[in-house]
Amino acid sequence: MKNIKLIGLLFLLSCNQSPKECINPYTIDLWNINGSLAYNRSYHIHEDTLRISFNDKLENGKDSVLYEKVLDKNQLNEFCNYISSFNIDTLKSEYINHSITDGDQKILDITIGVKRKSVYISNVYITNIADLINHINELIDSSKLKIKYANYNFKPPEVY
Repeated sequence: MKNIKLIGLLFLLSCNQSPKECINPYTIDLWNINGSLAYNRSYHIHEDTLRISFNDKLENGKDSVLYEKVLDKNQLNEFCNYISSFNIDTLKSEYINHSITDGDQKILDITIGVKRKSVYISNVYITNIADLINHINELIDSSKLKIKYANYNFKPPEVY
């Protein structure tokens, strides 16, 4: 019975601890592209800072910072620990659904330690990218600025 109480106490204490301090350097840049409207929204995370910018691609267009935040220690460690376990070696350089020419376009440029990967995503749902986007969205306070990334269930039209 003492062992059960001791195990329960250790479990409760481990649940209440903040994430271990993370020291792995990383940078994430994600561009959410809306080509038909000539703008994109970029998400930049570098260690302790998150910045979201509006990038106007029209002639004489103006770029602007929409949101900027310094991550608190808990957010920083949780995100850093997550990103440190993210395996960029498994990512391809592009994922394209050739059945759709417009729509959801994203470019992800990610550096973890000394490894760097750039990925172009066009109307394709990739589970580990969705997980990364969910972790980024957890850092964003405004629901209007969160990254939208849908699970596409594309079915070709039936032939009659």
